[in-house]
Amino acid sequence: MNADDIYQALQRRHQMPEWVLIRELRLGTGFGSIDWAKWQASGRKSRGRYSIQQRVDAWALNCYAGNGFRRIAYEIKVSRSDFIKEKRDPEKRQAAMEVSDCFYFAAPRGLIAPMELPQGCGLLVVYDSGRSEILERAPKLNPTRLDWCFVASLVRGITEMSKKDLARDRFLDPIEPAVVPVDPNRPDGWLDVGLR
Repeated sequence: MNADDIYQALQRRHQMPEWVLIRELRLGTGFGSIDWAKWQASGRKSRGRYSIQQRVDAWALNCYAGNGFRRIAYEIKVSRSDFIKEKRDPEKRQAAMEVSDCFYFAAPRGLIAPMELPQGCGLLVVYDSGRSEILERAPKLNPTRLDWCFVASLVRGITEMSKKDLARDRFLDPIEPAVVPVDPNRPDGWLDVGLR
């Protein structure tokens, strides 16, 4: 099983229009890193530095107010060594936890045992069939406050537009012009260009 298989399982869990699932969401813009001293002065908990180019493997946003605009971060793991490395570096996941209601490791069944999870993390496993299941529920986090009503509305609108564009592009891509025989009854003598 590879990361694409796990991402596809996450897509099945987080379907539009209720959810927007973003792969490899970048946690900042620009280049460089954040000075955690300034970050802490603004009331945040974390220490150290992290790159604002850092990404979370998958990030889901629930676009319904009735569901509280839930935000879920997923770190996809397909190798044991990658999980052990991640477990030793809590700062890496801290940035994702600051913008999410909960944080999950998403991995093939049997790769991670629930008792191995770092504090504050949940575990979602994916079976060979593609079905996924939460083995360990992630605790509720206290993410950074943003106007998520606006963000959710904006993302949802952009996503809906993108869906329409994709549908149109799928219709237009395979089209090739075809010359259709001229209708002898047409006085203009033009060739009709049709679509196959």
